[in-house]
Amino acid sequence: MSSRRRRAHDSADFDVSNEPGFRRYIEAVSASVGADLEHVHFTFCAEGAEGPASEAYIAVPRLRDAFPGREVALLWVPSGGWQLAVETSSTEDMIVLGSTTGSPVPQPSAVRALCEDYLHPSPR
Repeated sequence: MSSRRRRAHDSADFDVSNEPGFRRYIEAVSASVGADLEHVHFTFCAEGAEGPASEAYIAVPRLRDAFPGREVALLWVPSGGWQLAVETSSTEDMIVLGSTTGSPVPQPSAVRALCEDYLHPSPR
């Protein structure tokens, strides 16, 4: 399955190198996609073996109707930014539908636009 990619915007507004900044960024993204904080899980880790090792998971409830019986989530890693993915069974990897490009810390509006692509797909 091909992945749609969305061009990210500069993210000078968010400093994810510290826990409070990372938390603010994740909260801003979750608000932009309409996810309550109860659907958000994240771990802040300033340095791993290969640099920052923080990660985030945001369940996107409003996309559930597009994929009946499956959870749809945004996943964030410092090296790659956000991926929109659909959960499968617990023994399989998630199916990545699309991702942001450019900055690994795109503006929340760019992440929302990635989700909007799947709420209102353009005709092919």
